[in-house]
Amino acid sequence: MVNLLAASMDGAGDLRSVDPRAVMAQVRQEELGEIAPAQAARMARGFGAGLFILGDIVQVGDRLRIDAALYGLQGESEPAGTATVDGEPDSILGMVDRVASQLLASGAAGSASRVTQLAVVTTSSLTALKLYLEGEGAFREGRFDPAVDAFQAAVDADSQFALAFYRLSNAAEWALRPDIAELAAERAVQLADRLSDRDRRLLEGLLAHREGRAREAERVFRAVVGIWPLDVEAWLQLAEVQFHYGPLRGESVARSREAFERVLALEPDNPIPLIHLLRLAGRSGDVVAVDSLGARLFQLTPESPRSLGIAALRAMVPPDSGRLAAVAAEIQRAREAELPTATFNVATWTDDFGEIRALLELGTAPSRSGVVRALAHVHLAYLETTQGRFAVARRELAAAGALNRHLALEHRALVLLQPFVPTSRTELEALRDTLEAWDAERAPQSPIPTAYFAVNDEIHAGIRLYLLGLAHARLGELAAATALAEQLARLPGTPSAVPVYRGLADGVRAAVAEARGDLAEAARLLEGVEQIGNYESALFSPFRSRVADRYRRAVLLDSLG
Repeated sequence: MVNLLAASMDGAGDLRSVDPRAVMAQVRQEELGEIAPAQAARMARGFGAGLFILGDIVQVGDRLRIDAALYGLQGESEPAGTATVDGEPDSILGMVDRVASQLLASGAAGSASRVTQLAVVTTSSLTALKLYLEGEGAFREGRFDPAVDAFQAAVDADSQFALAFYRLSNAAEWALRPDIAELAAERAVQLADRLSDRDRRLLEGLLAHREGRAREAERVFRAVVGIWPLDVEAWLQLAEVQFHYGPLRGESVARSREAFERVLALEPDNPIPLIHLLRLAGRSGDVVAVDSLGARLFQLTPESPRSLGIAALRAMVPPDSGRLAAVAAEIQRAREAELPTATFNVATWTDDFGEIRALLELGTAPSRSGVVRALAHVHLAYLETTQGRFAVARRELAAAGALNRHLALEHRALVLLQPFVPTSRTELEALRDTLEAWDAERAPQSPIPTAYFAVNDEIHAGIRLYLLGLAHARLGELAAATALAEQLARLPGTPSAVPVYRGLADGVRAAVAEARGDLAEAARLLEGVEQIGNYESALFSPFRSRVADRYRRAVLLDSLG
């Protein structure tokens, strides 16, 4: 029993078993019979252990019963958790696994979240449970890719493990894999009938969040915290929805602060609210908060790939030349998949265009791959465009085109088609002809699968029709533009692509209505611009976020008074 239980408990989260041979040798050496908790605690201290298990196995007729109790070294007279399992003698291995699961559920989880404790009792597979706890540990340390791998392995081990799918969705969001996040959320909801009403609501809210139904998600999470005001997970998901979807609905990102602070009050060492509060502090220029929150995060998640972004934000608020130089050196050594977290944090949460430019330029280094360099040039082009430096923006787009013509064409066309960019008719006609000839469906897939790099991989054909329609509308070729809008609205694609196509089709129709002078109709066609699907995809794609259509709508509403 000692050998079996040691093997079952070992590797569950942070738990590691003392070698059972050493334990039994100590028992034999002391010639102990029945072991009292005080004696076991003394032995545990000798091994440097923090927990110990005492128990009995008894045969009653042709059945076995195992009773076990888990003790901590503090308050050792009362068990932290207990387990009782009955079964056939030939099912002893399964019985031991059930004992281990019960002990983990009742005591070994310690300060783990309610969701984690619930996960322990909602899978019959100890293998799946161990992988789940491994994923939890990686997630809390900010190691999101290993967390995704562990949760994926957990659901492979138990395909009915609803809460492992839930956590897989959360980890995939942080690993910038919205494709995995949405599918995992869908599967979690499909399995939710095994859970309580409270947890079913959480999963339904998560799926609404993943699918971009932000108002519905916020309503669900508000209802949960209204009934269960100490539910950490519901507060966290409410804060996430407010933080990420609020600005896309014209609401202040600061609305999320209260919910994140509530999470932190209930779970002080949770890195997720700390990361978001750090960003909010950067946005408001709160130097003291940026420094203290950043220091706490480094202490909690030293191995997280997000550490680079945290360091970049601390170096920028206020700008510190020494820290900035250190960050630049780290970026030059970083893996390519980690680069977005640094540039994104600085570009989104501070206003120093000079330093943003300097960080983006690090991505254009010859040592980087073509797709990374091309995307860095594209973002530099957008940065120059926002400041009216159109000639410099054109040079950046040309540099991107030399590295990745498909990527550069999409973004070059979007820039040149903005009404505030001085684009000649000759240039517009040349752009239209280039888009006509472009075989968008043959555009290569990004070699880096995260949303930052691969966000447009499945919608290149729709992007081409959208840009071509805008070009025709800009040139006054309204019949051609209208035909393209209809073709775009009927374009087949994946479940996440089709809504994008329909939205972009309305964008072309609005451009046609505006060109005809019907501003009210153009504005009406753009009323659905909020419906952008998953926020991560919108953050990294100006086509999925429909940023040009948002700008057009603002201009139209202003013109209409």
